[in-house]
Amino acid sequence: YAIMIEEMFEVPVTSAYIVYCRGGNELIKLDITESMKNDIAEVIGEYSKVLDGYYPKATKDKSKCLDCCYRNICIS
Repeated sequence: YAIMIEEMFEVPVTSAYIVYCRGGNELIKLDITESMKNDIAEVIGEYSKVLDGYYPKATKDKSKCLDCCYRNICIS
């Protein structure tokens, strides 16, 4: 949301708030860092590649396949 707000409204976003509704409406302030924004931008880029048809290379360690989201469509 921070990145989207920065792009849409052309303002810097340095913090966010989380409200725990089931915890007595406890309000927590979260500092948003450039590192956080860079990390999520990288993840979004990786998701975009998958949506465009990219599939990662198969691993040699087949035990990792048990928890892989690609296991049903893997071509290896």
